[in-house]
Amino acid sequence: MHSGTVRVVLVEDIAVIRKALRMMLGANPRIEVVGEAGDGAQALERTAALRPDVLLLDLSLPGNASIADILALNPGTAVVVYTASTDPGKLGAAIAAGARGCLTKSASGPELAAAILRVGGGAPFVHTIVADLIRREPKEGERAALAGLDARQREMLAMHTGLSDAELAARLGVSPEGLAGELAALMERLDLPDRAHLLLYGVELGLSGGGGNTA
Repeated sequence: MHSGTVRVVLVEDIAVIRKALRMMLGANPRIEVVGEAGDGAQALERTAALRPDVLLLDLSLPGNASIADILALNPGTAVVVYTASTDPGKLGAAIAAGARGCLTKSASGPELAAAILRVGGGAPFVHTIVADLIRREPKEGERAALAGLDARQREMLAMHTGLSDAELAARLGVSPEGLAGELAALMERLDLPDRAHLLLYGVELGLSGGGGNTA
């Protein structure tokens, strides 16, 4: 972020929706819309040129531009998915691919702004509608793994779904390095490959407690 302002690129193929989003988000003094894109190629171009804090991405965008492609261009850009899709598989796949925020287009303007600000500040934000869509019961092996976690690990798993690393470290009373070590141990215990899958795991199983996500 630049002086507390979150710089955003809007990626949406329908021009009238882009215009409405620009007007709505531009009314928030903490959000600066620095660019727009109407297809996948433009999304990659704008990401590389503008290096925004947050890229607001429509999943149904024409052209080939995956979340992984965007993050590879600029790992400092966080992706917030804003989509009409209610397909649990697509929503879960977006989070697993690295999206830090995920909302359906039924979310309100204030909710979208809140998501951008939270994600721009380093926290994940999965809207409750999305969380409800992708929630599932734990599988047999997952039940055993969850039962094997100690109280601190269960607390960390829940808070991880709504807090930034700085907030999580402060809550747990550890240094950033200590937090990284504890999260790595937690992912190993749960057999998860990365932080994106840890976030998805927590949301799928209905684990929350960080306070970052909207109700």
